[in-house]
Amino acid sequence: MNGTLHTENKAILADVFTEGIECPQVISPEEPACLVIDGQALVVALGKPENAVTFGDFANRYASAVVMAGSNYQLIDVVFDRYREETIKSSTRIR
Repeated sequence: MNGTLHTENKAILADVFTEGIECPQVISPEEPACLVIDGQALVVALGKPENAVTFGDFANRYASAVVMAGSNYQLIDVVFDRYREETIKSSTRIR
């Protein structure tokens, strides 16, 4: 009512999105499947690749990790959080 955004727990979204969905033990090439990767988590997990001198070196290693992880999938989505000025996060920063 006062124009500010209400904060919520984003972590529960995974439970909401996957409710009633069974994850197979093995991904079959005959069955359509999608891999969703948390982009920031992958960046942190990779750290600075050995022998990476340029941003291009890092980008190549990152892209290789994505393609390797998704080799059994028909679709790979890499998602990152994006903080716009008019978001819950910005009102949290103001506080």
